Amino acid sequence: MPGVLRRGARLGKYRIERPIGKGAFSEVFAARDTVEGRRVALKVAFDWVVREFGREAMETEARIACGLSHPNIVATRNADWIDGRFVMAADLARTHVYDYPRAWRSGAVALRIVRDVAAGLAHAHQRRLMHRDVKPENVLVFADGHAALTDFGVSRFVRPESRSYTEAGTMGYMAPEQAYGKPTLSSDVFSLGVIAYELLTGKLLKWPFTWPPERYERFRAKVPEPLRPVLQKACAFDPAERYPSAVELWAALEVAFGRVEQGRAVPERRRRRRRASLVRQRRELVQGDHAGAAGVRPLRAGRAARVDGVPVVLRGPLPGERPAAAPGSARGAPLRAPRLPRRAPPVHALLPGVQAQAGPAVEPPRSARPLRPLPLAHFARVLALLRVVRAAPARESLTAFSFQW
Repeated sequence: MPGVLRRGARLGKYRIERPIGKGAFSEVFAARDTVEGRRVALKVAFDWVVREFGREAMETEARIACGLSHPNIVATRNADWIDGRFVMAADLARTHVYDYPRAWRSGAVALRIVRDVAAGLAHAHQRRLMHRDVKPENVLVFADGHAALTDFGVSRFVRPESRSYTEAGTMGYMAPEQAYGKPTLSSDVFSLGVIAYELLTGKLLKWPFTWPPERYERFRAKVPEPLRPVLQKACAFDPAERYPSAVELWAALEVAFGRVEQGRAVPERRRRRRRASLVRQRRELVQGDHAGAAGVRPLRAGRAARVDGVPVVLRGPLPGERPAAAPGSARGAPLRAPRLPRRAPPVHALLPGVQAQAGPAVEPPRSARPLRPLPLAHFARVLALLRVVRAAPARESLTAFSFQW
């Protein structure tokens, strides 16, 4: 009788590192392949399973698992009889969905996992292979974040509807028809739909249920509108209202995800168009050919414009523009430019080109400096100066006057 497997024990070329978990038919260990030098998940069937089902059933399971090659199905690397045990080596995952907190917190992560599992399940259904035990413990998450379906140990090729069999499934996730011994490919679809609703809401659907079920508001908040009818149809209680297989489910999910991604791309396209418009305005401003351009608001003297998000103020009229007059000044005199904010200096590199094309002077405004305090001793002299200015003729120059401070 084979001994107990512990940490550090050798099983052929594999060295046991730690136990991962136990299933209905086998125990899983994290081990190292001492020949190939990589870590694997080692699935060791229980002794009673071998005695009850026989070697042929075990080898049939291995052939089924090894015959599936898809990124979202856990790859089986090797299957062999070692020291009287039936051993299967597969890729080592990070954890399963139940122990992956991000899947329960983030709706986007949960939907991505559902999308991955649907793709792997569709690959199996295309070969008329049913999983029959889709549950969170059989959905593994790898280090790069992608999910894959594992444990096809109770899988069977689809048989005619006239034959019934009931030796597989997990309560809570199996479809109603599966519990009564008539599973179909849509039974796997129902299990995946139930997993999706549980990940998104934290609530396991208990049939019979009606739509909308409990915590539906949380479901609406996490799931974009194009995906809601797809997931609702996946977990329909009536098999006639459900997708007949994961192939149709995966196709519907891809269409819905495409609509979601297309909707998210619209704001990005708007930002690109706005950025291109700003570049066009800057080019037309520098070239002096912006008057009357399509989609460009004409710039006028004294009015602020934005170039790449930076405000610019022109002090004079542009070519072909009627000069404006400032209050109290002659017509056509340049307007006083308001002070630019601190983020404006980067646009000053454009000013020489604008001035050369536009003609009027375009200068960066000078920052205002605070007045220096006037000593009290000089206050009397200022009053005397004001009396002199008032007594002088209106048009007489004051340059002849000098004051000794």
